Amino acid sequence: MESIGHKKEKELLGRLIKSDRIPHAILFSGPQKIGKKKVAIEFVKSIFCNNREKGWGFCSECYSCRNIDSNSIPDFNLITTEEDSKEIKIEQIKNLQDKFSLTSFSGGYKAGIIDNAHLMNIHAQNSFLKTLEEPKGKTIIILVTDRPDSLLPTIFSRVQNIKFSILPKDEIEKHLKVLGASEKESKEISAISSGQIGKAIDYYAIPEKKEWFDQIMLDINILKTANLGKRFQYSKEKSENYEELIEILEAWERYFRKELILRIIKPDNKEYSAQRLKSIIKKIEKSKYLIENTNSSKKLVLDELMMEL
Repeated sequence: MESIGHKKEKELLGRLIKSDRIPHAILFSGPQKIGKKKVAIEFVKSIFCNNREKGWGFCSECYSCRNIDSNSIPDFNLITTEEDSKEIKIEQIKNLQDKFSLTSFSGGYKAGIIDNAHLMNIHAQNSFLKTLEEPKGKTIIILVTDRPDSLLPTIFSRVQNIKFSILPKDEIEKHLKVLGASEKESKEISAISSGQIGKAIDYYAIPEKKEWFDQIMLDINILKTANLGKRFQYSKEKSENYEELIEILEAWERYFRKELILRIIKPDNKEYSAQRLKSIIKKIEKSKYLIENTNSSKKLVLDELMMEL
């Protein structure tokens, strides 16, 4: 199934292919789970496809299209973190460089996608920088990330940045209905998925994830009136799992932004003042930044946030 939305970005990429002026390095940046990686793979398919004219589009049936999906075509390489690793290593970048140094199997482009490019460690980023400084032949590299600020400035300055945005609710609803969701399900899931199609699909396909989200919403309503002891206990329990903690903070941020909108619409709502809601949102944003970008203790960061609720 083809990716959902991002019409303007696809039109731009199609024009680049048609004009044969594809940049050596492109950055796909934007929020998590909105389809950036899928569009990157479709972009490569559109370049390699044997059955379509130049531009955006692919047949999904030819040798190139089928083998790009399985990452088993000689002229294409998809780099992700290796099993049991939280970073992309220099050896993976050197392997990509070695492949780029070989003659193209098809006589055309060679392409690589680095998914979650912000996970390249400093050695990998420095090695990758050499690839940008000394491009070889018809090579295309696509970096995919929701954290472009984690890339070295020297890398960021050498790539063409294409920014992707969250999807409209109606597009997510429509896609969920295609998957089999009811009208009620599609509306409910699209409302809580924050424009992230990947998250919406997860909530629909994996009921446990939707139940987990519902529990997070229940937790925040309990924590608002709980004493510090109970809040700190929650910090201890939730600070163990990095990915889960980030999702919790994102869910809380959406929750309090919604509360702020309601507070503006209904000024008689006395639970939180608009000023306090803004302060909480700012604290959540800061907490998320510290956890993602520093070595700060996750529990201490979460404890400080708990005192703000």
